[in-house]
Amino acid sequence: MGIYKVLLVDDEPLIRKGIQAIIARRCPDLSVTAEAVDGEEALAAIAKAPPDLVISDIKMDGMNGCILADRINTEYPDILNIILTGYDDFAYAQEMIRYNVFAYLLKPVDTDEFVEILGTAKLEIEKRRRLSLAHRVLDMQDPAAQIVGCLIDDDRASDMADSDALKLVKCVKDYVNAHIEGDLSLPTMGRLFHFNPSYFSNLFKQATGENYVSYVTKKRVGKAIEQMQNTDFNIGEIAEKSGYQNANYFCRMFKKNTGMTPSEFRNKMLRE
Repeated sequence: MGIYKVLLVDDEPLIRKGIQAIIARRCPDLSVTAEAVDGEEALAAIAKAPPDLVISDIKMDGMNGCILADRINTEYPDILNIILTGYDDFAYAQEMIRYNVFAYLLKPVDTDEFVEILGTAKLEIEKRRRLSLAHRVLDMQDPAAQIVGCLIDDDRASDMADSDALKLVKCVKDYVNAHIEGDLSLPTMGRLFHFNPSYFSNLFKQATGENYVSYVTKKRVGKAIEQMQNTDFNIGEIAEKSGYQNANYFCRMFKKNTGMTPSEFRNKMLRE
């Protein structure tokens, strides 16, 4: 049995079965310990045995996923919530951010992307567990217990901090590579991965030797070059598929990084 408990909430049995199969096959340290068909059943299951993670649909008969997300955020803030939905609607995404939803994925779910998000969720759960343990130790009334807790923290803090920092940077880099067309701004990433943008910017620079914005730009320009080599998309389409909504800005960033405009680069490539 896995060490992280999962509650599945979806009114379609086949969807629940499919998600459970992915978790069993790709994430053996996760266990689906309960299932529910709507928000009311989910809250009852949470009250009986709180999970570490809730994976929920939005559209369900009875209490829907939005109301459930709000209730979890208010009543069980330590539980992570991942939303799976067929609604490709920015308004829903904004609402989910307001409810501190950990991740928002569109159905049909890409298995690799889903597994990647689950991996990030496990890191967050583990981080919260350590913080909870530290707070419990420091809240003890016995001064000796507090001293022991502080000694443990002193002995392990440096190694744990370095390890967690590297894991966070890796997770963010993996997310950037998988979502190059999306919003990868530091504030958005901060909401997704639960970090302070300024803190992470400094952390990323220390861990990689380059700043986060430069890393994203390099990846987006690389994606654009790949599309020029393998597709017939026009410059506007390439810009959009590389994460730039403004084609002129894309051209400036491309030239800044390659020394050529996208058109010049494409023409040079055709001549070679």
